[in-house]
Amino acid sequence: MSLLHLRLLPIAMLTLYFPSGCGGTVSGNPTPPPVEVSLERPPQRADGDEAVVMKADLPLDIPKASPMPQGGDWSGVYFSEIFGYLHLVQDGKSVTGKWIRPRRDRWGQVAGVADGNILRFTWKEYSTVNNTGSPIPSGDGYLQYRRPEGDNVDDEVKGVVRPAAGGASMPWNAIKQRNVKPDVKSIPGSNVEPRSDWD
Repeated sequence: MSLLHLRLLPIAMLTLYFPSGCGGTVSGNPTPPPVEVSLERPPQRADGDEAVVMKADLPLDIPKASPMPQGGDWSGVYFSEIFGYLHLVQDGKSVTGKWIRPRRDRWGQVAGVADGNILRFTWKEYSTVNNTGSPIPSGDGYLQYRRPEGDNVDDEVKGVVRPAAGGASMPWNAIKQRNVKPDVKSIPGSNVEPRSDWD
């Protein structure tokens, strides 16, 4: 008889017992003890955003930088279903910008340094509602500029944002919008000048 024990707690514990009818030995060895596997449940987000895929206390696994695709430029507007429209402006190796969430309840700033097709940056995100006294989320992350294979394809960025205060990191995958120029001033919010810690 096999027994499956599952407890839905912050850490789900899964205990497996080997069937007793297997003769009691495997290749002459005693029946192995129960195997216990921990399955961590991602924290629930009140705003329903995409589930977290990695832990913030792990180092960023930044891909090795490569040259930009022919004609590629960090300046532009990128759309993500999670983060909304990201407006980036490149000046030499410096890249700054802002984004506005699809629900327009949050907006943020990024500032970083481009190394070929890799942009490493710091970020802050603000609420568009009155939340005086609430901490301002901030952290770091990276984006990789990519051009998928094929003809007549849209450039894209894929990366990760990591909160400085701990918690979980999130993927940031976005499609670059064709023939759309960035307009940072179109993003509502404070006119605080973004500053990168990677300068």
